[in-house]
Amino acid sequence: MSKVYNYGMDMEQVAQNPWANIKRKKPEQRKVIWTKDNVVSFLDVAYSTFDYRSVGLIIQMAYEWCQRIGDMRTLVWDNIDLDNAKLYLKQSKRRAEVFLPISLELNQMLKEQYDTWKFQQYVAPIPKPIGGEYLPYSMMQLSKVGRSVMNKANLPDKLRLMDLRRTGVVEMIDAGVPLPQVMSVTGHANPASVKPYMKNTFTSANNALQTRSKLYE
Repeated sequence: MSKVYNYGMDMEQVAQNPWANIKRKKPEQRKVIWTKDNVVSFLDVAYSTFDYRSVGLIIQMAYEWCQRIGDMRTLVWDNIDLDNAKLYLKQSKRRAEVFLPISLELNQMLKEQYDTWKFQQYVAPIPKPIGGEYLPYSMMQLSKVGRSVMNKANLPDKLRLMDLRRTGVVEMIDAGVPLPQVMSVTGHANPASVKPYMKNTFTSANNALQTRSKLYE
C-alpha cells in the first residue's frame, strides 16, 4: 500500500502517504547452514540415480562456487570452459560478473554431464523433454525434487537448497579468506552485503584467537 500511495503522490493524485510512518517488522534472518557430511550425503543419493543427476550437479555447483540455486539451474554450456576449468557467470540478481575455477572433481562431473547433454544448451536440464524440448528446472520443481533427495538421504528437515550459498560463504570466512576475495566469488560490490553471512562459529573464533596468540610467540 505504501508503494501505491507513493506512486499516487508522484502522479499528484494524493497529497500524502498515510503508511509512511508505519514501522515494518523485519523478517528473521535465516542462518541455517549445511555440514560437509550433509552435502556428501545429498550428492551420494543424487548421483546414484540418473533422474536425480542434474539436481545433484546444481547442488554441487551452488555449494562449491557459493552461487544462487537459480543461477545454477539455468546455467548453459557457453558459460563453462571445461578445457581450462573455468566458469564465467553474470549473476541474475545483481548482474555482477564472476570468474571462478572449476575443481578437478566438479570438472570431471561436468565432462560426464557434457557427454550426455551436449546436444542442448543447459548444463543441468530436466532429464525428460517437455513438448520435445529439454528445459531447466523451475524453482518449484527443483525444490520438490531436492526435498525428495534429502528425504532419501535422511537429511534434517530444516535444510533448504537455498542455504548452500550461505554455507559456502560461511566456510570461506571461517577459513580466514580475506573479504575482497570472498566478494570476488560471491559477486558482492559492498562489504556490508557480506555481513549477513558472517556467523559466530567455533571455527572462526578459534582461528581468530590462534592468530592473536601468535603475536606473543
